[in-house]
Amino acid sequence: MDRGEIMPSLGKFQGRERELVCALSHHREILRRETTFLRKEVTSRGLATISRRVDYVKCRSEGIRAPPHIVHGLSQLSGQRMDLRFSDLLEVSLPYLEFSIAIPLEKIQLFLLMARSFLRISDAISYGRSNQSSYEEHRMGWTSSWGSGIDKCGGFDDITTLSPMLFTHCTPRIFPYGSAVGTVLQIYSFKIVDLKGDLNWPLYVYGVVAARDTVDCNRNLLFCRSRANCQELNEHNPFLCLTGPSRAILADNSVSFEVELKIKYGSKSQDIVLFSSVASYHSSYHTALFPSGVCSAELSLGKLARAVQATILSVCVVEGPWPFKYGARIACSLSAAETNDPLSREVVLLDIHGEEKMPDNDHFHLSRNVVSVELQGTLRVAIQAYTPSCAIAQQSHVNFPAKYCQTSIGECLFGNSKVKIIIAWSLLVKERLDLMLDGYLA
Repeated sequence: MDRGEIMPSLGKFQGRERELVCALSHHREILRRETTFLRKEVTSRGLATISRRVDYVKCRSEGIRAPPHIVHGLSQLSGQRMDLRFSDLLEVSLPYLEFSIAIPLEKIQLFLLMARSFLRISDAISYGRSNQSSYEEHRMGWTSSWGSGIDKCGGFDDITTLSPMLFTHCTPRIFPYGSAVGTVLQIYSFKIVDLKGDLNWPLYVYGVVAARDTVDCNRNLLFCRSRANCQELNEHNPFLCLTGPSRAILADNSVSFEVELKIKYGSKSQDIVLFSSVASYHSSYHTALFPSGVCSAELSLGKLARAVQATILSVCVVEGPWPFKYGARIACSLSAAETNDPLSREVVLLDIHGEEKMPDNDHFHLSRNVVSVELQGTLRVAIQAYTPSCAIAQQSHVNFPAKYCQTSIGECLFGNSKVKIIIAWSLLVKERLDLMLDGYLA
């Protein structure tokens, strides 16, 4: 397909797709001209057969007069008789000549750049279409199986309404039928990596990242921002500020991750689709990968056995001066986690820098507040205060042994101040229908 065949069909493309198709057309035209020129060179020198290529290499290496078939070919091309030696001819060499004849470096570089451009542009177009198609198939499949109707799960975009503190109030050792200890997924981070093509930092990202388990088959939001409230990502901080999950993600069966993210770029019609993807979790891997035509993403997670859920209800300064004038970082880690990189196994509840972003009272408003803890493990809540240069000024922590239910209160000294942390514990929900049988849901 040449440029004339591509251009009339541009009407069905929009925005960035149109730009990519135009670029692809341009590169194809360059390659067509280069190939046509090289074919003429090969034909003019009589290199259409292997035997004549052998003659060519032999004569050139010995510096003798050009063979008759080459002179004849050049004479036909130019329209006049020629009497040439090889020293008069520009050297030509192609990979398909099957000989180790030197190819000019600039020509190799040109072919390499064109090949990479073809691959990148083709990937961006074909992957985007197939990926969106796959996501739409996932949406239609879910809607036909679970959507709306009596005893079903509502709409595709509906979010889970089950509280992470559903069984907090229970009397110890007396638990409802619908409660359980189970295998869950712990979500650590979502990172944008491997920017491609013309995509550069910073990125202004909005959209949805959600998990969907078999408890109620509704979305459990990990990240959700509107276009007006997009998050700025840069090469030094390429992580989404996660706000969920809003309850523990049950992993006894398959878990689906749905990613719909866009980049705010000029007007809304010019916004770039980063991801429209779905991935299923079936095993024990620690990273879910989401590739696209313009970048990739890494969802860092872990699997915990015999776990309960903890909701961090409050982190506040109860005595002394406010020690977090220039920012704070609050994160959870698990004593039972086995990792060579402790930072990657932390659940960040809050990370803010700068005096203007700090609360005007003694309580922190956490970005996320639900974590899962293995029943025989310990939840460690670490608190750090920043300096004006974002270095760590001081830090402290509190350890909380896991519980089935009820609440835990812990305190730690932070310089001349005291910080109090309150955590609510609850068992998991296995099945939404179990709650209905037990009278928790209408």
